[in-house]
Amino acid sequence: MISRHIFDHAPDQQQVQFLVKHALNVLQYKEVATSGLPVPIVAFAPFRSSIDKHEAEFLRSAALNDGLIHASHLFGREFTDKEELQNFCSKLKTPTDVISAVVDQERLLFDKDWTEPLEQQIQRVIDTDWSGLTGDTHPGNMIFGQCMGRMGQATDLLMKSRHLSGVPFMDAPTSWAYFNWKLEYNSALSEEDNVHLHMMQGLQRAANTDEEWLGQIPPPSVN
Repeated sequence: MISRHIFDHAPDQQQVQFLVKHALNVLQYKEVATSGLPVPIVAFAPFRSSIDKHEAEFLRSAALNDGLIHASHLFGREFTDKEELQNFCSKLKTPTDVISAVVDQERLLFDKDWTEPLEQQIQRVIDTDWSGLTGDTHPGNMIFGQCMGRMGQATDLLMKSRHLSGVPFMDAPTSWAYFNWKLEYNSALSEEDNVHLHMMQGLQRAANTDEEWLGQIPPPSVN
């Protein structure tokens, strides 16, 4: 669903960059994906939300709820609906306005590898991905889109992993951060059994420490 949105709205250059980037990522798993093991250990499958309108509607609803929660952490205030958040963000007309309104700068995350001041990062996003995708240069609108888009991506991934009875793997530190926040928000809201959420969080946290993991295992040895 996320890819389709980009190809529906992004200019040609951005579409090509997106396609090449993710095609190269997929090729990293060629050996294990084509190993012919009785039980696949890597699966590439479309999101159900891209072919099922009911699933897509559920995804939009879940992403909206998580986006509002993320924005409440970001700005230190509650937002009851999409319109209230949009109205608040519409008043953030400069990167400085955004920074002044944010109370948790850790959650204003664009790219884990970026090191410049946040105001410069905001302008960088507006000048590249955001304006290229939407034609908009309003900082507040970009922040609104960031909250909704990132939570939508994390929700899509979680739904897909549950459908496949698998564990999501993301070789992208920024996306991992938003996925972790997604699990945090859902764990706080749900009274159901959250063992699977805690296990995912544990795997992620361990990967960020000196914990040793098995790696570079030949596919035939996995069987």
